[in-house]
Amino acid sequence: MTPRAEKIRIGLDEINAPAVDERLRRQREMAEDAPDFAAGPTVSEPQLLEGSGSGGFWYNTVVLMSRLGLAGGGGGGGWGEALQLRPDPRAEARARQGARREVERA
Repeated sequence: MTPRAEKIRIGLDEINAPAVDERLRRQREMAEDAPDFAAGPTVSEPQLLEGSGSGGFWYNTVVLMSRLGLAGGGGGGGWGEALQLRPDPRAEARARQGARREVERA
């Protein structure tokens, strides 16, 4: 069998304690503020920034991303070609072996 739970007993000293009054005051304040938070944040209409208007085309999202993509592709292609231009160790070894065989035949 499970043991019986002891009944909770609250005395008048605990009910009239200042900590209880403070807790009740905070709960009342939160209840009064709840309708303000329930509505959620207010969102205003987006506003256009007024500027000189020059350079607007170049800072368009599509144009800017295209420019950056071309720059990245060009840079990556350049690095790829630079890495392909390094000497091939197998080709060098074959050339040296061929030269050595010619020297041995002579």
